[in-house]
Amino acid sequence: MPNIDISINGLVFRQRQNVDCPEFLLFNCTAKNLLQWCDIDRLESRPGGQQRKKSDTKIRSIQRFFTNPLNTIPTAVVVSLAPPENSTREDLGNGLLRFRFTFDTDAPKPGLVIDGQHRLLGMVENDEELRVSVTAIITDNGNEPAFQFLVINNKAAKVATDHVKALLAEQEDDELKNRLRAARLSVGNSFIFVDSADNDDASPFKNMIDWPSNRVGGHIVKPAAIESSIKGIQEIGPKRFEDSDVVLEFFFQIWKVVRDEWGELFDEDSALLSKVGIICMTNFITKSLIALSDLGQLDVSDLDAISRNVRGILNFQEQSFWRMNWPSRGYDTKSGHKAIFDSLTQIGRNLRAGVGWYEDVDIVSEEDLSGA
Repeated sequence: MPNIDISINGLVFRQRQNVDCPEFLLFNCTAKNLLQWCDIDRLESRPGGQQRKKSDTKIRSIQRFFTNPLNTIPTAVVVSLAPPENSTREDLGNGLLRFRFTFDTDAPKPGLVIDGQHRLLGMVENDEELRVSVTAIITDNGNEPAFQFLVINNKAAKVATDHVKALLAEQEDDELKNRLRAARLSVGNSFIFVDSADNDDASPFKNMIDWPSNRVGGHIVKPAAIESSIKGIQEIGPKRFEDSDVVLEFFFQIWKVVRDEWGELFDEDSALLSKVGIICMTNFITKSLIALSDLGQLDVSDLDAISRNVRGILNFQEQSFWRMNWPSRGYDTKSGHKAIFDSLTQIGRNLRAGVGWYEDVDIVSEEDLSGA
C-alpha cells in the first residue's frame, strides 16, 4: 500500500496551562500538501462529518480574489490532527517542533479541515503551490473537531440551526452536547424527534427530511415542521405525551394513515408536506382525536383506534385543497395557521352537509377552483 511521509516544522503551544487541553501547532505549507493528509469531512457525506455542503460560488470567489497577484489571505485554516501511532516529535527549541508521521493513502487521513474549506479549495483551484497559514489542533478526541467547527462558525459565519441539529443527532455520547451547552450553543433536544422522523423504519417521513444527514432520500420535509408539530401535540394532549416515545408513536400513527390514504400528496409540490401543511394538519387531527378522548370515546394509546378515527377524519376532508394555488409560506404565521385550521373545519362541515367542500372556505378562490 502506498504511504506518504509528512514532516511539519511549526510553533507548538497550549493555550491553557495546567489543563489537559489539545496542543496547537502553527505552521505553513502549500494548499496541495495540506490536502494530502487532511480530509474535508462533510455532514451530508457521512455520519459525524462536520463541514457544510461545498459551495462552488464561494470557491470561485476565492479564485477571483487571487487573480490579483497582490492579494493574500493571512487568516489560518484550522485543522485537527489525530497523531498516527508512528508519529515522532523533535524539539527544535524556543517552542519550535518538528512533527513527522507516515500514513497509508488507502486509510482515512489523520487530519480534518475544521474551518476554511472553501478558502483552501479556492487556493488549490487557483494555484496548488500557494502557501496557506495553518493552525492544527493535535487531538485524538473525535468530539474536538465537531466542537471547534460549531463554536468557530457560530461566532463568525453562523451555521444553520438544522446543520447543528443534524450533527448533534449523530453523536454517540453527551460530551459534545455538554460542551456546546457551556458555550451557549445549545439547541435543545427536539432534534431527536427530527432524527427519528428521518431514520426510524416506523416513520412515514423516513428519508424525506431536509437536513444534511439525509444522504439517500428527497429533501422535502422541513425539520421545523416535525419539531413544531410534536410540540403542538404535547401542548394539546395528555400528560403521557411528555414521553418522547409515546408522542412519536402517536405522531407517526397519524401520518402513516395520512400517507396510506393520501399517498399521492407525498411529494415536493404538495402544500400538505410544506412546513405549515404538516403543522396544521397535525394540529387539526390531534385536536379532533383529543376531543374524542376527552369524551371517553377514544383511547389515545390504542393505535388501531387512532388509525380508524384518522381515516374517519380524512373521509370528510378534500385532497385537492392541498393542490390549490394558495401560498403555504404566506400562511406560516399564527393568524395563517388559524386560517388553515378554520378551512379544514369548514371543509369537514361542508362534506357532512352534502355541499361543495369549498363553500365558505376563504383560502380557496374561484381561480383556484377553475384551475384545479
